[in-house]
Amino acid sequence: MDCSIEAAGFRYDMSIFHKLQRAVALETDTPEILLECFKATRPYGVVSIIGDYIGTANQFPVGFIMMKHLKVLSGQCPCQKYFPYVLEKLQDGTIDPTFMITHRITLEDAPTAYENLFLRREGYVKVFIQVSDQAV
Repeated sequence: MDCSIEAAGFRYDMSIFHKLQRAVALETDTPEILLECFKATRPYGVVSIIGDYIGTANQFPVGFIMMKHLKVLSGQCPCQKYFPYVLEKLQDGTIDPTFMITHRITLEDAPTAYENLFLRREGYVKVFIQVSDQAV
């Protein structure tokens, strides 16, 4: 693979080792998704990190970066900068994000939907919550 994009962030620890380290606050982030990207990317390839990392990660696989001569890029998206432009395009219909919605629910169904999203059940990817127009 020429290029990998890491967009998951620190939340997805896979091994019991990193789950334990995060549980007892020995690390705030886990490098396991990064390691998967490093393994999958060809020598002299590019790994772009756009996931959100907030602190430290033990067992960081720096050797993969060095031995494969990888170029690692990172940074947060400047969302506030683009928000007015994207909002305008949503309002005038240039952008239609509805193809991403896998489930439409009411506000009352949000706790169950959140659990399904968190546990990756029933094909939940993007959920649209319809809020009632009527005052409670």
